Amino acid sequence: MVYGRRRVGKTRLLLEFLKAREGVYVFVPRGGQASLLRGFSKGLGATLPAGAVFRDLESVFQYFSEIFGQGKIIVLDEFQNLSEMRGAVSLLQH
Repeated sequence: MVYGRRRVGKTRLLLEFLKAREGVYVFVPRGGQASLLRGFSKGLGATLPAGAVFRDLESVFQYFSEIFGQGKIIVLDEFQNLSEMRGAVSLLQH
């Protein structure tokens, strides 16, 4: 977990960290589930089959599980935005 004051380079640090490792970077946007799913689909677009779009959080977290199972790192930037969605964090923990 990386945390700190605003505008000190946390995102840049994470992106530099990923350059030397296999993994994916995903920005967690503010908003409802539709916004979140669009953001995840866009952020993971390069790793998904062409035209693939996430329809629900379960499918997103299942995909994360597959990525993690391959030994890759998943960076969720602005993770606290995920907590704005009811049940999202507990679903991720499961």
